Amino acid sequence: MKLIYSISVLLMLITTVHGQIVLEPVVRGTAENDHVDVTWCWPGSPATYTNCTCYTDPQLHERVRSSVMHAGIGMLNYSYVPCDPPNYSCWCQETHGQRSLQACLEFNILSTVSGEILPTEHMTEFNWNALLNNLMITQVNGAGETQDLFLYDMHDDCEDGLLETVDFACVTDIKSHLYSTIPESGTVLTEIDVTEMLRNDLFGSGTGQDTTGFVMISSSQPGKVGFERAGVTLEIRMVTPTPLPTVAPTVTPSPTPVTWRGVKMILPGSPFTGGDLFKLRAQCMGDFEMVTAKLFVILDVYGSYWFHPGWKQSLQFEVITLNPTRPVVSFILDFIWPENINGSADGLAFWGAVTDPQTSDLIGDFDRVEFEYY
Repeated sequence: MKLIYSISVLLMLITTVHGQIVLEPVVRGTAENDHVDVTWCWPGSPATYTNCTCYTDPQLHERVRSSVMHAGIGMLNYSYVPCDPPNYSCWCQETHGQRSLQACLEFNILSTVSGEILPTEHMTEFNWNALLNNLMITQVNGAGETQDLFLYDMHDDCEDGLLETVDFACVTDIKSHLYSTIPESGTVLTEIDVTEMLRNDLFGSGTGQDTTGFVMISSSQPGKVGFERAGVTLEIRMVTPTPLPTVAPTVTPSPTPVTWRGVKMILPGSPFTGGDLFKLRAQCMGDFEMVTAKLFVILDVYGSYWFHPGWKQSLQFEVITLNPTRPVVSFILDFIWPENINGSADGLAFWGAVTDPQTSDLIGDFDRVEFEYY
């Protein structure tokens, strides 16, 4: 009975988790910077309707918000009672200024899909590309208006895995242009080239740091855009660099072909206990050509089965596209093992298989990975 309760708690938890494909954000939020002039007016001496004493105080307000990701620059205007012209009682307060919002992202380069530390042993300075994917716009003020948004490389001094006020405008001159017109809500920005930015952190001045960071900064036109915090991924794709010409050209050896097909289940860290990171991935490989396939991932608890992605006992699967030249990774689970699961169990397992969507024939090999908790 305790085991069934523990598994039910686990299933309720894992049905809500989301993850990233290659690198995982450890910081997502907004660095906010307000330059404002606050004006107060009050009755002078003698107190008359027009004899007012006024004082203007230039202020700078900085803060960070980890619950939202906003980028934009706009005018900041609000009043307690308008001060121009002075009202009859002479009491008034108003604020004018500019509010700047900069969305910040930092990714942990010590946490890759396979658990390796970047750069991997197969990476050289120029044999890979890095792409930021699935940056979804969810909040828009001024869709269709002219505004440039840039993604900047965060300066090495601010890449620390923390969201702080110093992250505001803490950038290098390396940047990517995201758009020139404010998009509609629901727009997804994908395949943003951040190769040069990540190269700086892996092989340049940022070598040895734990995170790589990005800051979104808009042009000066009014407007504000909000981004979905979940689902952003940073993907690294291995490429064969173009060889430099030489006096006596040599043949560049072909990459070693991938010899396996099917699925490999990846779950490091077992046995698990409260506070441990639980990260399950399915690494899938096709053959000959890219084909659509069904990925089955099944939780096996002593002969009782729950199917990904809904973790129900009815048959479910995920539709994926296989690639003949490189593995495709599906991020299945990513959560912290809860403290409130009592008891222990071993011999629990996840099964993985890839099948043809038309014939249901198995593609390549299936896989099984065991885990336990205490």
